[in-house]
Amino acid sequence: MCKVFFLLLGIALSSHRDGQSQTSFAWNKTAPLVQPDAAPFSLSWEPYIDWGQQIFPSFLISIATADPQQFKLAEDYLGDPKSVIGLFVKSTQANTKLTIQIEATHYSAAFSETFALPKAQLQYAIFPKIAWHYDLLRQHKESIPLNFNYTILLDGKPIGKKTITATLRSLNDCPLAAVDYQGRQVDLRKMFAAYVNEDHPKINSLLASALQKKTVNGFNGYQGKREEAVAQVYAIWRLFRDKGMKYSDIATGAHDEHKQVVSQRVRTFDEAIATAQANCIDGTVVFASLMRSIGLQPLIILVPGHAMLGFYVDGKQEDILVLETTLIGETSAVKEPSKQEFATHINSIAARTQSQLSAALFLKALDAGHARFMQAWKKDQKSVLIIDVAQCRSLYKPIGR
Repeated sequence: MCKVFFLLLGIALSSHRDGQSQTSFAWNKTAPLVQPDAAPFSLSWEPYIDWGQQIFPSFLISIATADPQQFKLAEDYLGDPKSVIGLFVKSTQANTKLTIQIEATHYSAAFSETFALPKAQLQYAIFPKIAWHYDLLRQHKESIPLNFNYTILLDGKPIGKKTITATLRSLNDCPLAAVDYQGRQVDLRKMFAAYVNEDHPKINSLLASALQKKTVNGFNGYQGKREEAVAQVYAIWRLFRDKGMKYSDIATGAHDEHKQVVSQRVRTFDEAIATAQANCIDGTVVFASLMRSIGLQPLIILVPGHAMLGFYVDGKQEDILVLETTLIGETSAVKEPSKQEFATHINSIAARTQSQLSAALFLKALDAGHARFMQAWKKDQKSVLIIDVAQCRSLYKPIGR
C-alpha cells in the first residue's frame, strides 16, 4: 500500500528567550544618593537553520517567487519571510545595529546585510535573504552536509565567527510538517503541488501521442460537455497505460521523520516518465501535470496513508471525480462495462477506444477512488485534505520550472 506520511509533529522548541533580571536598590537617607552603574553592553548570538537544520531544495525553489506579503511576521522576526537560514540575537541596548555576513557555499552566494534591533533584551530571529543557485538546487538528488560560516560585525568590527552544519536534502524530498523557530507546528502538505509541473517540455509530445490514439479529437479543457472533460482524463490514462506505466511502491518507505520535520520522497515528472513507475503520489502529480496543461483543474486528495487524483468535471467546479491512479498497471481481468455504464461516466467512450480492458480499469479506478474517499470522509472529515493545485500556485510554483 502506498503511504503518504503527513502527521504533524508535536514537538516544541525551547523558547530561546531569557527573562530580564530585576535588581532593587535600598534607600539610605543618611548616605548620598549614588546612581548604580549602567549595565555593560553585551550582545549574544547563535546561528540557526530552520526545521532542525534540514534544508529542502524543493521548498526553496517552489516559493522563490512568492509574494512576501503573504506571510505575517512576528515582532521578533526580522528579514526574509521565505528564508530558512538565520540566527538568534539579543542585545542589552535598543537600536543596536549589526552586520551579518555569511560566506558563499556551492549552492548559495556570499551575503552581507545590516540589521537594527529596535528593542533591548528581546531575542530576535533574523533570517537574511539568501541568494541561492536554483539551477544547482534543482539538480541536487542526495542528502549531504553543508557548512554555513557566519561573521557578526558591530560598527564594522568583527565580534565573532561561528559555523553551523546543515543537511541539504534531495530535490525529491518534500517537507510535509515541521516545527518552526518558535516551536509552532507548520502544515506543509500543500507542498505536493510543487511537484505538479504543467509546463514540462515533454508534455506537448505526450499529448500528441495521446491524440494519435483518437480517444478524443482534441484537448480543450472545459469547453465541451461534462463527458468530454472526463474523456480527456481517460485519454491521459490510456496513454500512460499503453506506455507500460506500473504502480511501484518502492518509494513508500522513503520518508524521514526527523525530530523537527517530516518529509516524503516524491519522483519528479522526468523520473516518473523515464522509469514508467509511480507510487500513489507520483502518479497523482504526473496526471495532474498533464491535466493542468490542457486546462483541467486537478486536485491532490490525501486520505490516511494514501494519495489520489481528484478533478473537477465542469468549469464551474461543482462536481468532483476521484481516480485511483495505482490501478493503471493492473492486468487482472475485470468485467467489461456495458455501453450503459460507459454512458454514465463517459459519453460514447466505448466507440472511441479499441482497448476495452483499459477503459474498464479506468471506470474501476473511478469507482475505487470514490469509495476510498467516501470511506475516509465519513469516518473523519479532518483526516481528508483536498489540495487544489490552482489555489496553491500563489505560493508553491512547480519545482521543474
